[in-house]
Amino acid sequence: MTADSFDLQLFGEEGGGADGDGAENISQAPSNNGGADPEPAAGTEPNQPETAGTEKPGTILGGTEEEAAWDFKDVVPEGMAYDEAAAAAFTSVAKEAGLTGSQAQTLAGYGMKFAQEGMVAMARARAEEVHGWAVSAKTELGAQFDSTVHAAGTGIEAVEKVIPGLRQALDETGAGNRIELIRAFALIGNLVGEDNFRGFGSAAGTKSTLYPNTDFSKY
Repeated sequence: MTADSFDLQLFGEEGGGADGDGAENISQAPSNNGGADPEPAAGTEPNQPETAGTEKPGTILGGTEEEAAWDFKDVVPEGMAYDEAAAAAFTSVAKEAGLTGSQAQTLAGYGMKFAQEGMVAMARARAEEVHGWAVSAKTELGAQFDSTVHAAGTGIEAVEKVIPGLRQALDETGAGNRIELIRAFALIGNLVGEDNFRGFGSAAGTKSTLYPNTDFSKY
């Protein structure tokens, strides 16, 4: 080495640094990754949230459950129709409440069964009420029951010429078992037989009873 040359390594070894630490103070050469963050160690996930593995399925923070878990067709009770709109509305409410698909299915199944049982009970109670009207009418009319019902049938036939479907409406609502209506139509029937009441015309060929398909002997 000539006198004019400068050996950086020799300078460092001789303690030429400002703090006397020599080569230990020489800055480490920058890595060749352009200043980017160091790559994660093998087997780790980059940017992994601290809550990983603690999310609740079916919630905002968790993963999405299988769509089948939100299909309620399998829990619909026999005899009850599946309502797509109602199912979609319930799904929205269940998810907002943080329920899982399995929990929602359990709740939906119970709710539909409860509703079905309620409807059956209401229908049974209604049928018993209508039946009670028939029993009361037969009891109150007594010996005049047959003749009154015959006259009521004549009145119904006359009115149905002007109001089609009247007999069906009385059957569907059960109102035809009310003694008030039986007497009212019997009155019309008697008037029609006497003087062609208000243009209803002859009552010939009318059914002999207000309810030809009803066996009142059972009441």
